[in-house]
Amino acid sequence: MENVTTQSKENLQVANFDPAITYANASNLQLSESEAKKIAAPFDELDYEITPAGFIYLPQALSLKRLNDVIGVGRWGLLLINVGQQEIKQGLIKIFYDGALVIRNCFVSRAAGEAAYSLNNANQSYATALEAAKTDCRQRCCKDLGIATDAWNPSYVRAWQ
Repeated sequence: MENVTTQSKENLQVANFDPAITYANASNLQLSESEAKKIAAPFDELDYEITPAGFIYLPQALSLKRLNDVIGVGRWGLLLINVGQQEIKQGLIKIFYDGALVIRNCFVSRAAGEAAYSLNNANQSYATALEAAKTDCRQRCCKDLGIATDAWNPSYVRAWQ
């Protein structure tokens, strides 16, 4: 089984990371006043969900829709900087997706997303786990734009619960 994860990681060739390119135009993103208000607008409390561990979160489809609606489809991207993995226990691997959110050719945020990958789960592939880690990374980057920040506000979380 170890060969499967090793082979999967080797097949993911990531471009050489060049900070001068990735971080070019950092802090130069220009949003109109209308866009700034729309991007950080609060979500309806019914949009939030709760994890089995008791944390609230915004489903990724809603933050993705917010990016597309406000910024525009094709006007933003999540650049893969690095991918990694760590064996948690026999047959269970944590996948990491290190990515940078770029909007209109301006670096906005960088974060690492994570997801569990079980070698014993026939319903899950490495690609599915990597996509989940990518989604987690995008959610974390969106927080820096003010998208769904209520999920990290303790007073909001207490009132929501």
